[in-house]
Amino acid sequence: MASPSPCKFCADLNELRRFKLYRSCDVGAENCEACLELKQVEEDIAKAMKVVDKLFEYHREVRTRLNRTHDPLVNRIPPEITSYIFQLSVPSSSEDSNLRNMTGIELRAPTILSAVCTAWRRLALSTPQLWAHSRVSLTKAKKREMKELDGRCDFFHERLRRSGQVSLTICLIANWLGSNYPPATDLVKAIVRCSDRWRVLDVECEGLLSGLLIQAAHRAPNLQTLRLKFHDIPNSMMFIASGARLKELYLDITKPNEIDIDWSRLTTIHLTHANPSDCFKVLLLAPLLERCRFSHCESWILDDAPLVNSPTVHKNIRELALQQPKSSIHQLSFLQEVTLPALQSLTFPGFSGLTPVVMGLLKRSCCTVQELIFTDGDERQIVHVLRKVPSLRRLICFAALGIKEVNKILRLLLPTGDADSTPAFSPGLEHLELTVASPLDVEWSLLADIIRPLSGVSIRPALHSVKVDIHHDPVIMSRAEEYIDLSTLQRLQNSWKDGFDLRLNVLPDERSEGYDILQATLDPASWQHITDQWGEGDRHLYRPCDAGTLSCGACTELEKVESAIDKAMQVVGELFERHREIRTRLNRVHDPLVKKIPPEIISYIFQLSMPPFPTDSDLRNMTSAELRAPIILSAVCTAWRRVALSTPQLWTLNKVSLIEDRKRHMKELEGRCGFFHERLRRSGRLPVAICLTANWKASNYPPAIDLVKAIIQCSDRWHLLDLECDRPLCCLLSGASHRAPNLRALRLRLCNDPENMSFVASEARLEEVYLQSTRVSKIDIDWRRVTTIHLSGAKSSDCVEVLRRAPWLERCRFSN
Repeated sequence: MASPSPCKFCADLNELRRFKLYRSCDVGAENCEACLELKQVEEDIAKAMKVVDKLFEYHREVRTRLNRTHDPLVNRIPPEITSYIFQLSVPSSSEDSNLRNMTGIELRAPTILSAVCTAWRRLALSTPQLWAHSRVSLTKAKKREMKELDGRCDFFHERLRRSGQVSLTICLIANWLGSNYPPATDLVKAIVRCSDRWRVLDVECEGLLSGLLIQAAHRAPNLQTLRLKFHDIPNSMMFIASGARLKELYLDITKPNEIDIDWSRLTTIHLTHANPSDCFKVLLLAPLLERCRFSHCESWILDDAPLVNSPTVHKNIRELALQQPKSSIHQLSFLQEVTLPALQSLTFPGFSGLTPVVMGLLKRSCCTVQELIFTDGDERQIVHVLRKVPSLRRLICFAALGIKEVNKILRLLLPTGDADSTPAFSPGLEHLELTVASPLDVEWSLLADIIRPLSGVSIRPALHSVKVDIHHDPVIMSRAEEYIDLSTLQRLQNSWKDGFDLRLNVLPDERSEGYDILQATLDPASWQHITDQWGEGDRHLYRPCDAGTLSCGACTELEKVESAIDKAMQVVGELFERHREIRTRLNRVHDPLVKKIPPEIISYIFQLSMPPFPTDSDLRNMTSAELRAPIILSAVCTAWRRVALSTPQLWTLNKVSLIEDRKRHMKELEGRCGFFHERLRRSGRLPVAICLTANWKASNYPPAIDLVKAIIQCSDRWHLLDLECDRPLCCLLSGASHRAPNLRALRLRLCNDPENMSFVASEARLEEVYLQSTRVSKIDIDWRRVTTIHLSGAKSSDCVEVLRRAPWLERCRFSN
């Protein structure tokens, strides 16, 4: 079935007369024949569109009835089972019960289900489990955005009402502006009233809202996870949830002594921006603690260290995560007084000051650590730590490792003997995950030796999964896989085909998407376009019929309506085509330039209508509308376009900006460069004014390089040259000697230019020179004709040199 397509002239089928793109008739009181014909066609289009609108309205009614007829959930399955299916279809929260990690579309899943049809909406609204997860963010600061908070708060209240009496997962985030917003106050009061239904509570607020939460004691018998970030709790008050059976606790800025809970049941805790004494206190209060994470520990008082009389042994902690900046790793020194015999997983930054503390903890605890995760730090410390942990099974490193350290780790993992032997270093290692700063000079053959195809050994090795994340500099034009020799790449592919879990991921950057090297090399024809296929295919906006070979009455009626719509749209298309033909003819009949004036005079009029050239020879001061004047003239009608394209004087001003750095914008640069080439071609052999601005990312873009080559090829036509570019384009400019006999004004800003670079334009008759962050010694020109000079960011010696070389200098400006 055809859908209504917008008219390229009128933009909207329903607003034909919104734009008057054809010239009015000037024959007097009566319109000419073309005007009358155009008026009749527009009336026919309006009538046809009314018919189409009625057909589409009827189509929507039939489709709604068809959905209700074909819905198996409504017609064949009891409501209780349908409700359970809805609950299973809603995305579940993350393992740490953090609603902040869920996307907006996941949280809107119940709303989407209730918007399908009336029957589904009735079922969704009668299923309280769908509305048990509620998140609201009141962090907007602008006045126009503050108006949106009313709607968010109202919908939050509606979700609370729809959730009935089931346990709730609540996330509230409010900044200081939102904390003083009346609807936010009412919302927090509603949250407090349903404290007996809390299962997960995540609150980040300050001021009045935090006061509302700590003024009352909350029973909260179902509360299992608590996340708090209160910025300003008075000393005499605390958050009370003594009846809660908490298992997970996450505190940010908030101190443990500011909450009243039962610590005996806690199994998971995460403290952020806490004092070292608070971290140690938590270990004493929670005997059943299994997972512990300390982030950015800091002392508010000088030498605020925990007072410990004897070492503390905690027998249940299995996972310990430390996240600390290098400047304050001494704040984790309290770990020297702790023993963790059950420790299995350790996450920490490998800084030189922290490594001895961690190694002392492992040695003192006599634990069998099976997982090590490095988040940051000195890469030299990582190998040192690995040598001390022979029981390791999982090694994950998020810190970008240098080439030497990567090769050193790979050599340590090599088997010591034949194919069936085990490596002397970490023989039980099952999973290896590394982050490589650059693929250059990495000994990838060592990785192939470590993995070994499973078909070539009689004893299955312990290592069964390897993941390598590769940072690739966008400046380098070669692809990451080109640094792996073909024989090694073949061995890695064979291991992957044999069932080894191997992933070599090139991480995304500003210019390109990330990809898997093995997937890219094994299936080069389709891997690049796999994302283009997502979401494609036949999208039914209504449910298909399952009545067998014979369609039901609703399906037959729908087919008739769609057939009628197709015919009506075909008629509308023909009318619009006729409308365009008549309008083109009408423009030609009414155009005084085409009817009464020779093309030579029209061309001269076009030239006079162009914006004047800037007095300071700076194209950057011209607006986009002024530079687009030739395009506007050529878009009026065919006759004007013919005259505009045959007038090269209209196309002599050329400015292009290639400073975008986001992926979606980088795709636009190719079109800009292509149009710049077209303007150069249309300018014929006339002198041209050129302005090119490119940042360092665009300077490595192939279309930008081709564009600079085209600019160099027309150097004999330069009248004004204004360039701001980076090293690759600078090298192109310095690689040739430019005659440029017509060059009158030169503007240069060459960033990161090579030391031996020299811009040569010895035959140019320059009158104006503008240099920004560019040395005078790097341009070779005839200074005797220069009357205007502007140096920005120049050394004093350059200023003196200019005054010495330019005897006819009249206007001089030195900046910065």
